[in-house]
Amino acid sequence: MNLAVLLVWIAGFALQGGTVNVADFGAKADGRTDLSAALRRAYEALPPTGGRILIPAAAGEYVVAASKPTVRQPKVGLRIAKPNVFIEGVGGRPTIRMAGVPLSYLNSIDDVSASGRDVFTVFSFVLTDGGGVSNLRFVGEWDGEGRLRYQSPRAKAIAVIGSRGVRIRNVEGVGLMGNLVNVNPAGQTVEPVHRWSEDVTVEDVRAERCLENGVNFMGGTRNCALTRAVLIGNGSCGAESGGSGNVLRELVCVGNGYAGVSLSQNGQTLLDSRLTANGTAERAEAGFGLVLQHKGHRVERCEMRGNAHYGVYLYPDAKDILLRGCTVQGNCVGPRSEAVAEVRLSKGAEATLQDCAVVRGGKWRTLRCVLERAGDDWRLRPTDSEGDPSELRAYEQTQARSVNPAFTLWLQRFDGGAFLCRATSGRPMPGEATLAVGSRSRYGVFASSDASPTVLGDPPAGFTVPILRQ
Repeated sequence: MNLAVLLVWIAGFALQGGTVNVADFGAKADGRTDLSAALRRAYEALPPTGGRILIPAAAGEYVVAASKPTVRQPKVGLRIAKPNVFIEGVGGRPTIRMAGVPLSYLNSIDDVSASGRDVFTVFSFVLTDGGGVSNLRFVGEWDGEGRLRYQSPRAKAIAVIGSRGVRIRNVEGVGLMGNLVNVNPAGQTVEPVHRWSEDVTVEDVRAERCLENGVNFMGGTRNCALTRAVLIGNGSCGAESGGSGNVLRELVCVGNGYAGVSLSQNGQTLLDSRLTANGTAERAEAGFGLVLQHKGHRVERCEMRGNAHYGVYLYPDAKDILLRGCTVQGNCVGPRSEAVAEVRLSKGAEATLQDCAVVRGGKWRTLRCVLERAGDDWRLRPTDSEGDPSELRAYEQTQARSVNPAFTLWLQRFDGGAFLCRATSGRPMPGEATLAVGSRSRYGVFASSDASPTVLGDPPAGFTVPILRQ
């Protein structure tokens, strides 16, 4: 290669970015060697314009480990400040295990600006543009027990902080001590400047049994998108979105502790999603399908069924809310829940329900059953009930809760005289179980005295608006 050709090649490499493989920088999928050093060396080998970092699939797991990190001094596998850096799993979907930070430690931290901040992250995009993460699986150490204190920081597989145009796709997280993906603004208490995160795209992801939200667009995000996500059994919400102009679509949110989806701040949109069986036996006060706060949200063509508490809950003074073409039915299934309606408008809330099916729940009943293992899932076989157990197929995609001990099952379908189920909370054991199935809902819509529900189209079946005296 002559000098002129070499200079042209180098210029093209610098413009387009390079491609490096962490295996060439000492990465080992042996379940012991910390991946962080290999990631940093690979990152440093990229030009300032960015490029691709490849992580090859392997029989074992990669590990990123932490020991007593703080908000001021977090453990980050790779901090990304160059633009257009893409981390990609190749040859399959490599697994990265996050190790060393227990729930008790997270709840002990009282650090500056702690709530929602990073203490332990595999990949952090900080004050940069472009780039992304794809085709990776992250595994954590949360066993499903206990809750994250509200002001605690979190461990996150992927963090986007004050960055724009980042794309995250085809990633999975199980048992993480926080979130699979968390997008938040840069703040001057930690970063050198304040900057919103904008135009972040998250698509084709799965978060199961993560300590906090599966995916979180925090306040200070704009025009972000979450598309085609399966969010199951997470400790708080399947997905939470604050900021302004974020769009969530084609979500399946099941068995999340606080809510399937929570929308707050201004102008969030939720489309074509199923929010079912949210709430856990341990959290009787929560388990909403959809929570709406602040103003300007649009919810279209969504189903809220079989949630422990209200199907849709509007916080006090939630304004300019539109529910169009939604089905809200068979909620309030929590045995200890005080919820009495499918849709609840708190004090001062205003909402328009257009062409919605809002129907009071079906009959509440308890069943004596035998609970059996069925591979990684469960089989729930009724042994005594009123009538034909197959009639309970009306409760598919809803919850079943034991009386003692506490656990929650997601009833997926009735097949051959038994329900096929997944556990979304607690620790079920094979054997006899007494389960409560059904809805306690007495009203379609329940509004406080100064709340304003407006119905467009045919009135929903079971629609009533009693006055709650406060």
